[in-house]
Amino acid sequence: MKNYVPEAVGEEKLAFDHAQIILEGLMRLRNKAEYSDVVFNLMAKEFTLPDLQRVYEIILGKKLYKANFRDKIVDKVMLLDKKGISITGRKSSALYRYNGGLV
Repeated sequence: MKNYVPEAVGEEKLAFDHAQIILEGLMRLRNKAEYSDVVFNLMAKEFTLPDLQRVYEIILGKKLYKANFRDKIVDKVMLLDKKGISITGRKSSALYRYNGGLV
């Protein structure tokens, strides 16, 4: 994983091979995020598209273009008839729910 740099938080380090286990888990999550809907399992039941995109970007370790991202997930989400505040808290956005890819 090219962007990951292991770093101790505070003075304590992870015991045994736990850093390697976490790294392998992150790599598996990153790979699955490319071809499956696994990221939706990390989201709240209702979410904003900016929040979903940000989670994808964190997992994949790269910036995603808004239009391309929305084209990719349009069939996987259902627009709800209400608004919510994104986790960034900047502004009100439409809320969505994962629909399992059903149109």
